[in-house]
Order: sequence, then structure tokens, then C-alpha cells
Amino acid sequence: MKKWFALILSVVLLAALMVPVSAAQTGVFVDEVAVNADGSFAAPEIVEFSEYMRYESNPDLEVTHLVKAAHKEDVDNQLSYQAKSNHAEYIVYKMNESIGGFELFLNCTAGLGDPMQDVSVYISKTGEANSWIEIKKQATELYYNDDIYINFDKAYWHHSTVMNKEKIPKGYTYLKVQLNACNEKDDVPWNVAIDTIKIVLGEGVAVPTLPTVDKNLTKPSTTASTTTTKGQGGNNVTTTTTTKGQGGNNVTTTTGANGETTTTVANGETTTTVGGNASQDAGATTTTGDNASQDAGATTTTAAGGNGDGADAEPNALPWIIGAVALVVIGAAVVLLVLKKKN
Repeated sequence: MKKWFALILSVVLLAALMVPVSAAQTGVFVDEVAVNADGSFAAPEIVEFSEYMRYESNPDLEVTHLVKAAHKEDVDNQLSYQAKSNHAEYIVYKMNESIGGFELFLNCTAGLGDPMQDVSVYISKTGEANSWIEIKKQATELYYNDDIYINFDKAYWHHSTVMNKEKIPKGYTYLKVQLNACNEKDDVPWNVAIDTIKIVLGEGVAVPTLPTVDKNLTKPSTTASTTTTKGQGGNNVTTTTTTKGQGGNNVTTTTGANGETTTTVANGETTTTVGGNASQDAGATTTTGDNASQDAGATTTTAAGGNGDGADAEPNALPWIIGAVALVVIGAAVVLLVLKKKN
């Protein structure tokens, strides 16, 4: 009886060990933008960076963060800030093992910085120019630091955490973080600055969950204002004005008249404006805004580049493994029960 029990126990333990180590996180690399005495980047994992990707010591936030500087020729030509921001800058890290995920802590200029639009993240197996694959990302709502600022509207810098939204395929050891070109009205080179870069190590690491943000530190969704006037012939004309949503996203302007209905999509939500005739209520207008992290049009799409091998995320085998282990355990229990009856 003891021999049978020992054999079955060995089988169960062996089945449990079949869960691959690659499904777990093996480490985390953190770069808080440390610099050497000579002003160079301190992290040896940094293997490349563009000419105008710079570090900046910010006395208000008491941090050193990465920010893109304006090109010298643009400064010499006295171009506007908007024109000076219309270029991308990047920094590249090389890890000694597979990259399983990433986390960026961003400082976003109030009213301008958009974590889903102004930053992109890429991975590569070789680091060569044509080998980069863009990773889909997710971001928290913008919030402010109440130790520095009185409220959200008074804060010059807002914050957001950006993480990968998809499982990263195995075998990728290079990670590129890029501050994108931006040329919308009032944009500046420092739309977004990078406070901290974390690179999760391991193969098959699960997609992370965004940290919870204190709602008291965020700005409520921006709602567009609505005015209703009496049009010619007794018809109501309803006009919804455009306002700037959280994270620099626009809430769409719509106008309806004579019972027409206009529907637009802004930041992942549907805004509907109804213009009625004289017999309809003037209050038949509803508008909703949204925040930067839910911007439906801002989620990046994985672009196949270079080799492209292994670009699709591998299916999660963990449920199958757990099921197999469960079957082994059940089978062992049945065998023990039969042996017990025979004895």
C-alpha cells in the first residue's frame, strides 16, 4: 500500500512541476533616469538613444526625467513651440533575458500631454532598424500630486502609468521607448516626460493590471456645454460646443435641427445630440466626455516589422496545465480508493 501511495504521489508532483518556469516573472529592471557625474546616462542597459532625447532635473517634482529637446535648427530659426515638438526621440534598453512587460511612469503637461498618444513602446530581438514591433499599451487616468499642487486644474504636471496591454512574445530582449512627434495646437516638446522606466523580465508573463488611481486626484470627465435656441419656423436648434477633455482629447461639436439626430464618437464614448421641433423638449440633448486612458483611437496597433518571427503572442497554456494536474490528482484519488477497498 505504501509503495502504491509513494508512486502516485510522485506522479502528482511531477505533473505539478510541468507548469513551466517561463510563465513567471523572473525579475524587474528599474531606471529612474540616473545620470553619472559627467552627465551621461548611468544605466549600462541603455545601448542607444537619439540625439535630442535628454534628461532634465525638475525642481518642482524633485525628479530627473527623460524629455525630448527641441532641435537646434528649430531654435535657431525661432520656430513656434508647436513646430519644435514635431519630431520623435527614443531610448533603447538591452536586457540579458526575455522581456515580459513594461511600466512607464509619466509626467504629462497639463492640458497637452496624452499618455496614449505621445508615447510608443517597441520590442526587438536584434535591435536592428527594421526589426521593431510596436506593443499595445494601456494607461491610467491622469492625476495630480496633492503634495505639490492645490488641485487638478492648478497642477502644471499630471501623472499617468502606462503598461503593456498584451502578452509579450518570448525571445525579445530589446525595448525602445519613444516620445512621439506632436504638432497639435499649443503642443510643446515637453508634452510628456518619462519619470521611471520599469522592464519586467521573464517569458509568458501575464498582462499586468493598471494600478488604481485615487478618484479625488483626477478630473471628472469633461462634459460639453449645450445651448438650445428657437430657430426659424418654431424649430429648436441645439448646438453642443467643443471642449478639451482630460489628457488633451477633444469632445466633439455637433449641431442638430428639425428633428435630426447627429451621433459622433469622441474618446471611445458616443455623444448624441438631438435637435427637435417646437413640440419637443429642449432638454433632449445628452453629451459625454472621456479621459485619455479610454481614448478608443489612441491604442496602438501591433505592426509587424523586420523578421517578425514570433510576433503573435503565444496562447496561455496555464489553464490546460492546471486542468491536467487536476485530472492527475483525481485519478490518484480514485486509485487510492480502489486499493483501500481491496485491502
